[in-house]
Amino acid sequence: MKKALVVGASGGIGYALVQELVSKGVKVVAFARGENKLKNLFQKTTGVTIYPGDALKLSDVMNASKDVDVIFHAVSFPYPEWSRTHIPCMDNLIHVGEVKQLKIVLADNIYAYGKQKNRVTETAVKMPHTKKGCIRLEMERKLKNSRVHHLIVHLPDLYGPNANNTLLY
Repeated sequence: MKKALVVGASGGIGYALVQELVSKGVKVVAFARGENKLKNLFQKTTGVTIYPGDALKLSDVMNASKDVDVIFHAVSFPYPEWSRTHIPCMDNLIHVGEVKQLKIVLADNIYAYGKQKNRVTETAVKMPHTKKGCIRLEMERKLKNSRVHHLIVHLPDLYGPNANNTLLY
């Protein structure tokens, strides 16, 4: 991987991804809606190109993905917006991935697993019991059913120094 697009670069997971990728010598396009926040976070970071844009606008994602090898999906919309934002965002990233033959890495949470009686492993059947869990499972299904090579990483929740959309904020 020579160049990556991190969508949601100003959030907790996105920020950490940008830092890790840059430390490994990967050039990064840091993509998020807030230009000022992107500048504050990455303006002085060598190897990072700041790209303000909206993941819900296909043209923004398409333009930001110029010459990248992989897209990291680290977008976390505010909870009240999930039902109208997450699926269109996933659709846009998949479309760009298919058109440009890019890989997608989805930084996912564990909501789709729902309430489990046993220890959760990657082979556990996902049984979401909340709207948020159902949305996350639909995002996963869309990615798995696409023609895009992908990796899905399940994390307990999206925390970090720049995570502003968590319940603990």
